[in-house]
Amino acid sequence: LTPIRREIVELLLSGMSEEEIIKKRSKSKGRQQVLAHITIAKNILYALNGNKKVKTDYSIGKNKSYARSRNVDAIEVSKRDFNLNSGLILSLSSHECLMELLIIKSGFKKFRYLLCEMEPLVLLMLFKKCRELGMSKDDFSKMFFAGEIGEVIRVALPNTFAHINLDLCQSIITFGGDIINSIKRNVVVVGGTIMITLSVRGVKGTKEKLEQIVAEHGKGNYVIAYKEHYKDGMTMYSMIVRRIR
Repeated sequence: LTPIRREIVELLLSGMSEEEIIKKRSKSKGRQQVLAHITIAKNILYALNGNKKVKTDYSIGKNKSYARSRNVDAIEVSKRDFNLNSGLILSLSSHECLMELLIIKSGFKKFRYLLCEMEPLVLLMLFKKCRELGMSKDDFSKMFFAGEIGEVIRVALPNTFAHINLDLCQSIITFGGDIINSIKRNVVVVGGTIMITLSVRGVKGTKEKLEQIVAEHGKGNYVIAYKEHYKDGMTMYSMIVRRIR
């Protein structure tokens, strides 16, 4: 656990309310960052104690669900236009594996998944959720787990992944390097997609910066298949990039 998450876990266990924690920590971290840490801390407690699950602003919501459906649409295009219907999907998953479940329930049964998560206890919860939320034994046998997604991208060989789900929900300043590496190193196969979600809070020109990355590092091998802002509590920017050659 990071120091701030450990502190918030201890504060929650002491009985301090969310608003009290926000007041205590928001001067140094900002309200939205503290809320994100509180959500993770609650999920860790849920994983340990079986408490009622805490839904996050980042992983649920009507517009977030729509963005996920567009990701599935892009996977359908990959199947139709590039005969891409199997392979390994690298994913920074939500704690409920919502993207992976949607792909499976949309009829794509041949993909395997490499799910990334740094916090061991959240990883345990991912493991449990894969079993709880309707995955068959066969589906679950295709799930694998790793640590930090950027490290996976940096060591991956070209043409390793069918698709990459970069559901980062953080700023391009923090994760721009991972996006550049995924495009520059051609780690998705031809026809595959890189599905990106970023927070635009406090960063001007996220859309333009992403378009510049695709143009500069894609070298004509990638096209932007979809792009849109959406808001469920916090404004996000979603872009789907497809490798075409």
